[in-house]
Amino acid sequence: MLERDCAVLVQRAMGTQLVTIDFQIGDRAPLHCTSIGKVLLAYQDSAGIEAAILRGLPRFARNTITDPARLRAELRKVRAQGYAYDDMEFADD
Repeated sequence: MLERDCAVLVQRAMGTQLVTIDFQIGDRAPLHCTSIGKVLLAYQDSAGIEAAILRGLPRFARNTITDPARLRAELRKVRAQGYAYDDMEFADD
């Protein structure tokens, strides 16, 4: 769920894979460097996207998108393909 400047986990389903990430309901994630955050942000109007950019694009990992033009391009790509992914943008591992 989008809450101003972050994605908030409101529901989850456990996977069957051996390695999983343990997010808890209520956890918050940045919009610009997580897959769910980029999906939520990609479908905001331009004013919403620009407001998120103005709040800052802090670096969390070596691949975090911190350049506004690059984030705008990534969000266009997310809208075109219908999904997003996080390639070591939120954590380095």
